[in-house]
This record gives sequence, structure tokens and C-alpha cells, in this order.
Amino acid sequence: MVRLLFCVINLFILLFPLISNASEYIGFKRIHYDIQDGRPLDIAVWYTTNNKQNLITIADNAIFWF
Repeated sequence: MVRLLFCVINLFILLFPLISNASEYIGFKRIHYDIQDGRPLDIAVWYTTNNKQNLITIADNAIFWF
């Protein structure tokens, strides 16, 4: 039973790139959460999107172009 489970997990790992669908467009949202008596928290969320609007550069490196 363990061997079968191991084979199924490995098969999924090997086939995952074939079944996943990546988007060429990336969304970015920056959130600043500040509470009165605690430390502020800066949150950055990267997500895939199909939205082609508002293309901006995050940094001067080609990795950060979206």
C-alpha cells in the first residue's frame, strides 16, 4: 500500500508541469496593515492573472518586469 501511494505521488510530481497552466501576466498587490498597539505589517501578494492592462516595472532587473 505504501509503495502504491509512493508511485502515485511521484507520478503526480512528474506530470504536474504538463497539467498546470501558467499565465504570462502577473498581478501584484501591496498591503500595509497597521494597528494602534502593535507593529505594522507590510504584505506583498503576487498572483497570476489574464489582465493585460497597466504593465509596470517593479525594479530595474528584467526578472521583475510584468
